[in-house]
Amino acid sequence: MSAVALPAVSETAPAGSEEKRSQREQLVVLFAFGKSELTQEGRSVLYRAMPAARVSDRIVISGRTDDVGDATVNQSLALTRAIAVRNYLREAAPDMPGVISIDARGKCCFVASNDTAQGRGRNRRVEVTFNIGSGGGT
Repeated sequence: MSAVALPAVSETAPAGSEEKRSQREQLVVLFAFGKSELTQEGRSVLYRAMPAARVSDRIVISGRTDDVGDATVNQSLALTRAIAVRNYLREAAPDMPGVISIDARGKCCFVASNDTAQGRGRNRRVEVTFNIGSGGGT
């Protein structure tokens, strides 16, 4: 399994607004079938994201699964994957000022077809979004 860092996305407030320019950085951590333990590669990607975590106003952690298995089991697995990522971030940076929220949905929000092993592997993931300079709104 591998983890992928996605490029940062900048957002600009509307003209005449007093809001600051905000930036959103995203990354994806992949998981083995039926597992919620972070791999070494997943931990490495999260570790490299610590500068963004430390300056984020809000961090959204979205746990996902593929479409194999029982819906209740997948919902629980999506949640435990998201919690594993949250716990890693909190342990690595206990001084993180940002608010962390979790969005866990099993059998949802697929990024690839579940018809192949490769596609299912891409769907077994946690997406982490770091919102930087957004003013801390919820």
